[in-house]
Formats: sequence, structure tokens, C-alpha cells
Amino acid sequence: MIAKHIQTALIGAFCCLIAACSTPRQYEAELPEELLQKEQTEQFKQALQYQLKQRIRLVEIAHPLLIHNVERCGKRTRYSAGVFLHKISEYPKPQLKAVKQLYGSEDQLKVLHVLDTGASSEKLFAGDQILLINKHPVPDTSEAAIDLLKNEMQSGQTLKLQVMRNKQKLEIAIQPDHLCDYPIQLSQSDAVNGYADGSQIIITSGLMRFANKDNQLALIIAHELAHNTLHHIPQRLSNTAWGGLIDIILNTSGIPSPFVAAGLGANLYSQSYETEADLEGLELMYNAGFELEGLELFWRDMAMIHPAIITHNQSTSHPTTVERAIRIRKEIAELTKDSRSIDTTSPPPYEK
Repeated sequence: MIAKHIQTALIGAFCCLIAACSTPRQYEAELPEELLQKEQTEQFKQALQYQLKQRIRLVEIAHPLLIHNVERCGKRTRYSAGVFLHKISEYPKPQLKAVKQLYGSEDQLKVLHVLDTGASSEKLFAGDQILLINKHPVPDTSEAAIDLLKNEMQSGQTLKLQVMRNKQKLEIAIQPDHLCDYPIQLSQSDAVNGYADGSQIIITSGLMRFANKDNQLALIIAHELAHNTLHHIPQRLSNTAWGGLIDIILNTSGIPSPFVAAGLGANLYSQSYETEADLEGLELMYNAGFELEGLELFWRDMAMIHPAIITHNQSTSHPTTVERAIRIRKEIAELTKDSRSIDTTSPPPYEK
């Protein structure tokens, strides 16, 4: 009898324990649709504003580099009015509610942003509606409108716009800027990186967050612009082709070569190209009026998150951060002709 009571008590205790441990917290199975939509709209608004802010920062920093070094770009140049245009209906459908709350519901071609250093500064303003471009009616899409603008500016002639501002029609003349035709693109990658492909420059969101000072971001943009103006990409492709030819010769001669030579060809002079782009990039920055002193500290920051590049062997494609920092410090002293204020023999203390 006692054993039976004990057994019953144990079963009861076990059931209580299971109930206490395994019962999940109760919550609403489905959130109200109105609440979900409201939060979604707020997040889209923040995302749109953040992405625009990033894009503006990137282009505002790149613009002086492209203008003040136009003679380095040969025939690869164009004219720009220095404006961002947009049209409400061209945004993705899930974002439309947020877009309309930010910019209004009128589905007309309007100015989204005017570059501070651009040709339209103090002439056009965000919210201006474009009505006519050199007396031509504005096309139905922003892409077609941008193509029309490019066509009307291709020889650098004055651009005559009719705009609507505060319900008033205005005639505005803009002398477009002449600049290098290497568009700056923003990649949403979190990698801390920037690269050039011979026709454009791509900067990642990760790099923009890392380079929190504008002259640091300009350092990388100028470096990639230098790769393009110095024609490093075609030269590297040529080296790869010669490496591939060596592969073919070795294979037809009975010597195994699993594309090793092609890899070596791609890296041929690679470190030299990177160093040349570093130094040329500083000249491009100097021409555009950027602050240079202390820029070598960028490579200390980079070394903190990638310590492997503080030292490595000669087969890698880039110089060490140590070499880059020292060469940059020396080049800054040369460009500014002020060795007394910039000590090229000892590094400055670290500052973030």
C-alpha cells in the first residue's frame, strides 16, 4: 500500500515537472496586419533614407576627384549636371507606401538630390519637377530622361531646363561639369573592399562603414580611379593571356601545367600596380583639394581587422599594410613639400 502511494506521488511530481518545464510561453499566433504594415513602412522609410545617405556620401566625395582630374582620363570623359532624379512609380511596389510618405504621391520626374559640388548646386533643389530639357518634353521614365540629359550635354553646351517649384514655372540654365567617365557604384556587400574594372568603380557598403572619415573613403576611390586611368586592368588581362599561352606551350610539350602559369601571369607586376595606384591616387586627391596628412593611418586601421596583411610573401597581389603606410607617408611629404611638419622616418601615434 505504501509502495502504491509512493508510486502515485512520484508520477504526480513527474507530471508537474514536465508541465513546468515544457510548456512554451503563450503569444499571439498572428500579429495584426495593420501593425505589421505600419512597422514594415517605417523600416522601409529608414532603409530608403539610409541608402540614399550612403549614395550621396559616396558620390559627393567622388565628384571632385572626377572633375579635377579630368585631364588624366583621356577620351573617357562626360558632362554632368550633378543631380539625382527619381519617379515615385519606379520604386519597388512593397516600398511605395514608404516612398510616398517621404516624397509625396505625385508621379512626376523630380529632383531627389543636388550635389553640393555639382553644376546644379544653388540652381536646382530637391523636389523640383523637371518639365522641359532644352525645350524637349520630359520622357515617361527617369532612365529615358537621364539619357536625354546626357545627349543634350554631350558637347558641354549649356543645359536649359524648365522646372516647377512651389507651383511656379522657372527657366534655369546650367553649365554642366566636365568629368571623368568612370561611374561610382555602391555595392551592398558587407566586405571591406573597393575595386575597379576599367570602366567603373565599385565601393562596398562595408568599406563605407569602415572608412568613417571622408578623406579615407576618398583615398580608396582615388586608388581605384588610378587603376582605371593608368590602364592597369587591360595590362593585367594581357599578362593573364600571356600566362595562358605559356600553359598551352607547356602542355603541348608534355609538361603538366594546371593553369599555374596563367595564375602567375595575372599576378605579374600586381604589387607594382597597387603601389603605383596608391601613389597616383594621392596625386588625384591632392589635385581635388583633399586633406592628405595622416592618411597612412587608414592602413593601420585595415591591419587591425586583417592582421594577415601586415606581413606576407611576395606571391600575393597587394603590398603589406606596413609598406603602403610608409610609402603613402613619404608621398604626402613630397606632394605637400613640407617635410618639417610630416616626419617620414617615424610613424605618428595611432588615433581613431
